[in-house]
Amino acid sequence: MNPEAMERRRTMFGFREGAAGLRRGPRIVPSRQGPSRRGRGFRWPVLAVAVLLGAVGVSGRDAEPARPRLVEVNISPEGRVKASAVAARPELVQGGWTEFEIVIQNTAGLTTPLGIECAQLLRSDDDAARDRWLKLEVVPSGALTGAAEEKRVLRLWSRDAGRRAAVFNVNAGQGSQDLGFRSDVLLTFVVAPRA
Repeated sequence: MNPEAMERRRTMFGFREGAAGLRRGPRIVPSRQGPSRRGRGFRWPVLAVAVLLGAVGVSGRDAEPARPRLVEVNISPEGRVKASAVAARPELVQGGWTEFEIVIQNTAGLTTPLGIECAQLLRSDDDAARDRWLKLEVVPSGALTGAAEEKRVLRLWSRDAGRRAAVFNVNAGQGSQDLGFRSDVLLTFVVAPRA
């Protein structure tokens, strides 16, 4: 047997050489995890597993497309609604629907419907007013569930192209408007012309 094979065999069976010759000691196996994981072989790092599961999804089809976050809504324990803009430059497409995410922190546990009002909403399909250019839908519409954190999808449609501004007023029913108009959010959209 050649010396390299003997060394591998000694290492594999847990023998090491010392001052007194061969003696049994801890098994020394090269590990890919570093010196603290000796003898345990290769283990997948947690980050690699998370990346693989996140990229593929648990079933491969259940991953939802990522939507940009537009507004965060805070409902205080007293039931007052405060809204703040998150997106720096939200973009829309003229004549097409664009989806955004709304995150609702509901510390009051309200189960009333979430209302979003806007003065720039079109009143009909043939509305020609210059300051009304927007359609919106909240999905799912209806009452909040009372959970501490909820997410809703806000779908926006623009009639006009260019830079357009809109003021959204978020409320959760009668008397939920926060003092100081903190439930109003001013957003400036960049609307790309239709192709």
